[in-house]
Amino acid sequence: MRKLSTLPLFLILIGFAELLPGHKALAQKKDPPAVVARPVKVSRPTINTRKFYDYRGSLRKNSIKVQPVALMYALKVSYERVVLRKLSVGANFAYQHGTIDMGTTKGEISAKYFLKYRAPLGVYAYTSHGVANVQNHIFQYRYAPGQGEQQVVLNPKTPLLVEQKANFSTYIATFGLGFHNVLGPDRNIIVDMGLGYQFYNIPGKYKEAITRNGVTYNQFGENNSIVGPLSSLSTRFAIGFMF
Repeated sequence: MRKLSTLPLFLILIGFAELLPGHKALAQKKDPPAVVARPVKVSRPTINTRKFYDYRGSLRKNSIKVQPVALMYALKVSYERVVLRKLSVGANFAYQHGTIDMGTTKGEISAKYFLKYRAPLGVYAYTSHGVANVQNHIFQYRYAPGQGEQQVVLNPKTPLLVEQKANFSTYIATFGLGFHNVLGPDRNIIVDMGLGYQFYNIPGKYKEAITRNGVTYNQFGENNSIVGPLSSLSTRFAIGFMF
């Protein structure tokens, strides 16, 4: 019998191995791709851009504010604290150092109720009550012509308008609306704008007519400025810090 050559047998085995399952998968196996490290984003407090004053993060409860525009004639400082979700309370102090009612001091307590967003954000309704020690306030009186025998013949030099300076204390109450916003990268700057109507009491003796050199003058002007402590219109633009 003739012996078989080993070379053809070796080639047959190689061809059979090509048919085995998994042979090509092993032959094509590659190293896995390297993992690329990506930076991790740190979450920060966000602001609802639909309502820029609707801040969603945590807020400080206390604030101290000053009215920068009023510094020309008065020092007006206020402290405020959030006590409930929609309620804050505070205290206001004012000292007049300008020519209008110079030396007048006023102290008040106030409460603000926030109409939509939580305190101290957004639109609010407020009321304040206090006492003012009014100094150097000027009341104005004008000539009141009489009738019949009471008619006074005026000297050409007789003034038709006279003034009287007064010092007294009065109760003051204010009701109005305002707006708060919190600014700054740390949300520690607060802006406050308000507009209201102020009520006060004038002593009766300053409402009566006065007589000067036989001429009667009736009181007609209680206020000599819309920025004075006895102005019926109460305006406020304040800025301060929260803590």
